[in-house]
Amino acid sequence: MPPLRSTLALVYLGLMPTALATLIMVHVIRSAGPTFLTQTNYQVPVWSVLFGVLILSEPLPPQFLAALGLILTGLAVSRVSWRRRRAPV
Repeated sequence: MPPLRSTLALVYLGLMPTALATLIMVHVIRSAGPTFLTQTNYQVPVWSVLFGVLILSEPLPPQFLAALGLILTGLAVSRVSWRRRRAPV
């Protein structure tokens, strides 16, 4: 049997960060839509690298600009409406 402290820590990690994050994600999907959530998730790597450079003084990898270009291009493409307009009959 694991110690009580370990069990409580496991219960806490299962309920608080995981469940709370899931509830927040469901709320964002209901209020802003799944497209917004998806576009926000594409920005996570960009902000992670920038915070690492600014806060932790990590070196900026040379591939960052290429990756940033791909991410921003993907976001721009996802925002464009590709629907064809029907010709009047």
